[in-house]
Amino acid sequence: MRAASREGGFLVLVGNSSVGKTRLLYESARSELAGFVVLAPDLGDGALVNVIADATFPLPKLIVWLDELQRFLPGPYFVTDDQDSHTAITAATVRKLLTADTPVVIVGTLWPQYATELRTVQPDPASVGQSRYPAAIDILTT
Repeated sequence: MRAASREGGFLVLVGNSSVGKTRLLYESARSELAGFVVLAPDLGDGALVNVIADATFPLPKLIVWLDELQRFLPGPYFVTDDQDSHTAITAATVRKLLTADTPVVIVGTLWPQYATELRTVQPDPASVGQSRYPAAIDILTT
């Protein structure tokens, strides 16, 4: 978190329910990222994050808070909302934010079973080694 305060970064804590992932991120951010602006979109509102990444104005020092990260990633846990036009975040968005002129720190939490499911490969022998959710993998390995 300290290095991310200077250079930006993408930090994902993987752990079971109620073990303190969010609290750890909060306390770490409070300590190391004082003075950063926090963007905490509604679950599944990746469109807001995508728009911020495409901004033509200089970004402030920014924390993008994606608690329950699986709800923002393209895959089986993405939150859809037809009324609010929810969109998943994209790997291009993450890359743009991480290369912004000011430090942008993207933080997220993820349960182990979601991380495992998002990384699974197709059971079809014809698609050996192909991820079921390649767009999610692209984001998680950014």
